[in-house]
Amino acid sequence: GWEVELEWMGRRGAARRQRVMLRATYPGFGGVRWWWECGGVPRPRWERLDGGLCLRRTGTLYLRERRWACRACHGLTYQSCRDSGKRHWVW
Repeated sequence: GWEVELEWMGRRGAARRQRVMLRATYPGFGGVRWWWECGGVPRPRWERLDGGLCLRRTGTLYLRERRWACRACHGLTYQSCRDSGKRHWVW
């Protein structure tokens, strides 16, 4: 895999950085598919009793709480789940 350093400006103008791994898979139809490797801590926290990192591969990372991570680590759900009052974790 490749290591990428993401850099962005924080709310108060401070430069922020985070290193993220890129991983490749090779689909059966040819070519290559690149994935981000999540470095977040899963939510709900009981999902990983060892307190380790998520390390799941994902097509999209989200920036919340000064950290890039997958939607599961940030506890993000679909709008329809929020509208119905049900909380469905994306695992």
